[in-house]
Amino acid sequence: ATDDDEQTDEVVSTPTSAFDAFNEDAVTVSFDGDEVTIVSTALPNHTSPYWNQENALYIEPIVAQQEAISPGFIGESSYMLTVSSKPELAASTTATGLGAIGISVSGVPIYNQSEGPTDVTESTASGFDWAGGHSGPTGYHYHVE
Repeated sequence: ATDDDEQTDEVVSTPTSAFDAFNEDAVTVSFDGDEVTIVSTALPNHTSPYWNQENALYIEPIVAQQEAISPGFIGESSYMLTVSSKPELAASTTATGLGAIGISVSGVPIYNQSEGPTDVTESTASGFDWAGGHSGPTGYHYHVE
């Protein structure tokens, strides 16, 4: 503890342990100055009906409705995200576009709430697996609002 009169010039750095939860088989995290770069193969470390049936992580749908399962399987892709290690709150918000806006700890890309020209519909959501993911034209991904 410090007294109110005492000033410290403590250096605050990004705790690397904050990235320990990332799937190390699919995600690498590197640090360069004030930037953190996250690179992913997009291959999650969890079960899903979106894996090919020969994959050990394949399971029958338990949340998704079989008829709502999107076509396509989980496959390897390459995603990279570079962010500041000292983020600051923006003065105003900005809408995100289609495509990946983040990378989850499982390595799966995160998309916004849109599915093409509209928001994710109940019909689309009924095909999400237990982890909240589904396949689309660009591969397996999660959605977030």
